[in-house]
Amino acid sequence: MKKLFLFLAMASTTMFVSCGSDDSDGGPAVTGVVLTVSSTSVDLGQSVTLTAKDNNGEDVTADVVFYDGTTVVTSPYTLTTPGAHSLTAKLDTFTSPAVVVNGNVAANTVFANGTSNVTDISIMYYLGSTEAGANVFVANPYNQVGTGETATYPNDIYVYFTSAQEAGSEFLTLPELGNYAFGLPTSSKVTIDANVFINSQEILETEVTTDANWNLEALTVDETAQSWDFTYGIKLANGSYVYGDFSGDFEFVNQAGRNSARSSAGSKIKVVTVTPAELQANLDAVLAKNKK
Repeated sequence: MKKLFLFLAMASTTMFVSCGSDDSDGGPAVTGVVLTVSSTSVDLGQSVTLTAKDNNGEDVTADVVFYDGTTVVTSPYTLTTPGAHSLTAKLDTFTSPAVVVNGNVAANTVFANGTSNVTDISIMYYLGSTEAGANVFVANPYNQVGTGETATYPNDIYVYFTSAQEAGSEFLTLPELGNYAFGLPTSSKVTIDANVFINSQEILETEVTTDANWNLEALTVDETAQSWDFTYGIKLANGSYVYGDFSGDFEFVNQAGRNSARSSAGSKIKVVTVTPAELQANLDAVLAKNKK
């Protein structure tokens, strides 16, 4: 009887150990995770689909947490800021290699309130020059609906900036290429203010801008062409940003001249030194001007 009991006890132990070994050997160990994206370059407002697989090729999308940098995101992920986004997937203690997805502002649009809005026409205004030698300009990308007296301009962006005047020259120096960070009008090559209308609604008034950036990438002015390429970002009062892109022809308006008419930016335009009050008056005239 003792032998029988001992035999049954040993058999029971063997079966238990055997069953435990089977559970632990259920499949290859998970040692990593890989992130896949549906696209590595999208316009703002568009989405990318994120999926993940472990090192064994098993789909673990439902089990991971996706990140844009350190911010948790979900799939599909809609991009709302331009530039490179470093995306990763985390599964338990494993983090995938980063995948970079670029967010782009669609050509000749302004991205605001989650949508892209057309701005396919532009004007460069000259408002005058400060005593410190800074020329004050306005970049005005916009769109037009209708013609003549009934024309409207639903998306109308004004970016005010300064650029250096060539010392000793009586003729206007056009803006130089490069980035114009937010600053004071007493300096050259800075963005000083902005005014934003989207779908005929003013979403940023003048003189309340706390951050804006304008980047002039190309400027061509000769006998056959008058065009420029630029991008910009403007902070709204609620803390969000609008982002814009323009590439194409522009009309030039000398708002500091006696007769503020459209002309060629390549013609010899006399520098007009203005007081702060005159500069403000010229700006007010730009905002009140009918573009037709």
